[in-house]
Amino acid sequence: MTLEEWLEPVFYDSTVHTWDLSQATGVPHNLDDDLCRAALATLISINESADMRSAGVFLQAKDSQSDDPVDQLIAYTGRTAIR
Repeated sequence: MTLEEWLEPVFYDSTVHTWDLSQATGVPHNLDDDLCRAALATLISINESADMRSAGVFLQAKDSQSDDPVDQLIAYTGRTAIR
């Protein structure tokens, strides 16, 4: 496996943890909408082949009523925003 092949599907990790750090520090995350859409699509694809929830990687997905890509990504991982 090349580095690119490994990094391509796991970029979602740094995207989600950027949000985590933003929540913990109160600093705006400034995450790009397209990046969050791509991260969500990647997570959905990965989760179809390897159930990350039963493996304990993510909590049960939250129901996102938002059209915001960041909110949708974060809800999919089971996180709750502190607002």
